[in-house]
Amino acid sequence: MVFMDKMTSTTAFKYHSKCAKIGITHLAFVDDVLLFSRGETQSVQIMMNTFQQFSDSTGLSVNPQKCQIFYSGMEEETINKVHEMTGYGRGTLPVRYLGVPLASKRVSTNHYLPLIERILSRIRHWSSNLLSIAGRILLVKSIFLAITQYWMMCFPIPKTVIHKIEAICRAFVWTGTDKSRKSPIAWTRVCSSIKNGGMNLIHMETWNRVAMLRCLWSLSLKVDSLWVKWVHAYYIKHDSVWNINLPQNVTWILKDIMARREDVSQHMQFWEDMQRRGKFAMKKLYDQLTKDDTIVQWSHVIQHNGARPRAIVCLWLVCHNRLATKSRLKRLGLLQEETCSLCMEQPEDINHLIIDCKVTRHIWLEVLQWLELHHHPVQWQEEIAWIIHHTKGKSFQSYMLKIAIAETVYGIWKYRNERIFGTNVNVDTNPVVSNIIDSIVVRGWIKVKHRKSIALLMM
Repeated sequence: MVFMDKMTSTTAFKYHSKCAKIGITHLAFVDDVLLFSRGETQSVQIMMNTFQQFSDSTGLSVNPQKCQIFYSGMEEETINKVHEMTGYGRGTLPVRYLGVPLASKRVSTNHYLPLIERILSRIRHWSSNLLSIAGRILLVKSIFLAITQYWMMCFPIPKTVIHKIEAICRAFVWTGTDKSRKSPIAWTRVCSSIKNGGMNLIHMETWNRVAMLRCLWSLSLKVDSLWVKWVHAYYIKHDSVWNINLPQNVTWILKDIMARREDVSQHMQFWEDMQRRGKFAMKKLYDQLTKDDTIVQWSHVIQHNGARPRAIVCLWLVCHNRLATKSRLKRLGLLQEETCSLCMEQPEDINHLIIDCKVTRHIWLEVLQWLELHHHPVQWQEEIAWIIHHTKGKSFQSYMLKIAIAETVYGIWKYRNERIFGTNVNVDTNPVVSNIIDSIVVRGWIKVKHRKSIALLMM
């Protein structure tokens, strides 16, 4: 730092044209350094001399093989002189730095291929093939969106790239591969909140808007950040973020940030509330932008349900009437025959398979009897209304019934599949009931305050 201060004190040194106002000569990250100067031999020579003084004092030297110079608006003769002076190679933009592309103009779709390939490599990993739909949804939440989120914080991602990534995630959730097929539930619905009938995945296009709004927030409050100071020094100057008319030659990232002012005008009350609190709330703003008044009545049955994730997802599909029953597959032209595989009497739709079949009705009665609930299941639509009514609140009965509903639906679906694919030809449902009750006990036992009541049920 001392060496660079001495360098800038020399009147012969000239700053880069976009660095002079705030005196930027270098940016450093760990062992990487970016140096900036005017494109003339004198300033470059002064910078090289300063580097040599640093090397003589510390014993650290620069490896020319790992250094590049990026030129802009310079004559070829001057470029050749700088090359002879430094011995550094000539770099061309865009170049990848800290995992993202650096460019002087809008990044093309091709430059996002490393991001897409990274997601695809995670999908194609052998362990991903062993996951259930619930596991794949969790992986999309934790891994894929974490990868893309870093890019979103750096610059706006084009819609074509976002749609490509969402197509990959959608195919992975429903098939376990990157091969696309018709989805049982629209991706926009999957990405919505649980109260709106979704699974709480992040809608990437909206999250990208929120990331740019965060940048706008920093600019509007003049946050103590180098890039904010730079934008104010060269573009906003003494004007307001809300009134400034940007010149045509402004960077594409700044254009996109300023375009988000329209979002602020549509949610001005929420924006002013954040300003009063003095904190930018990304998640709350995202919820505000994705606000949907369409609330499903059964959302609380899914939310805070202690059952296994795969059982919850199975119940979620049943509530949406999207379980792949034989009747549904026949309507899609994938099957010719739709007779129930358990009773071999009626067409297998959701109402029959989950409630009306004499085999599954026996399973329900056994589970409800174990829970000490005197209830006889009827049609599914009436049954879901009964479930909604009896799972409200935080009582022990509500807590256990939520788990029981999800685990029983999943247990029936699993038993049905085992019968179809020949892995379980046993017509006795007692082992199925026993497995369901065991799962209810194990999942319910997690809450310490309910263990005593569960122990009484097991007696």
